[in-house]
Amino acid sequence: MRLDVIDQEGGLRLEFEADGFLYKMVRNIVGMLIEVATGNCQLEDIPKVFSAKNRKMAPAAAPAQGLFLMEVKYGE
Repeated sequence: MRLDVIDQEGGLRLEFEADGFLYKMVRNIVGMLIEVATGNCQLEDIPKVFSAKNRKMAPAAAPAQGLFLMEVKYGE
């Protein structure tokens, strides 16, 4: 539903919001963003990764260090 990139001292902070996450979903997204930012992948590669439906086609997941769950909201 939302991904904010926030510039802060020492680097960037990524804030994700969704009504659910798959296993390693955030780490996989961040891994792809890092590859694009460093020039190892192009933005045009992202749809190809999705359409391949093969995790081996995607870049490595980002490490879990620095990943924090800040809040969980439950529906009524």
